[in-house]
Order: sequence, then C-alpha cells, then structure tokens
Amino acid sequence: MRTDADAVKGLVETTLDDATINNFIAIASAVIDRFASRCSQASATVLAHMETLLAAHMVESARSNKLTERKFGDSSEKYADRSSGITGLDATLYGQQLKMLDPCGIIGSMDKMTATTVLL
Repeated sequence: MRTDADAVKGLVETTLDDATINNFIAIASAVIDRFASRCSQASATVLAHMETLLAAHMVESARSNKLTERKFGDSSEKYADRSSGITGLDATLYGQQLKMLDPCGIIGSMDKMTATTVLL
C-alpha cells in the first residue's frame, strides 16, 4: 500500500475508524496496482496520490448523508440527494481529481468496466 488512514483523513472528514479506512485503502491499492501494471507513465508519487484519492472517494461514497450546504443565520443544513444521477468517480471531488491524475486515461473508463475487468 502507498497510503495510510491519516493521509485519507487529511482529505475527507470522517468518523470512520482507521481499521475501516484501511479496508478501503486495501481495495484502492488493489485497483491502483492493476492500473500501474497497465500504465507505466505514472510515477510512484502519482500512484500514491491516486491511491489516497481513490480511498477518499470510497470513504466519501460510503456516507449515507452528505452535507452540501450549511447556513448559520437562522440555521439550515442541506444534504445531497443520492438520486442526483451523478455516479461513479464523478460523484465525488476525490474521484474527479483521481481521473485528472491518470496519464493513460484508464481510470476514467473504470465506470464502464466490470469488477472482473478492473481487477484481472
């Protein structure tokens, strides 16, 4: 693995414990390992950033209620509607940033792949 729970928590605010975050990191690591085997243009530093962003994307995606707006005058909060139609990596800022780091254009097509395609 190229990242750790502290790096992920540095990106995304979460109440998840480190063990749970480490499970997401393990999954992200497997995906980024497979990506690295197909894209030799990504440096070790870029791969580490990609793994952190993918884990952060997974943590963010696991939230049941995502706060999108907060007001203090007369107090108000607004939560994202999961039926917004935005799916896959585009559903979070971290997924969008992950796609931008991909020098080979593989990650962006992951939404169209099956789990077998990605991991095999």
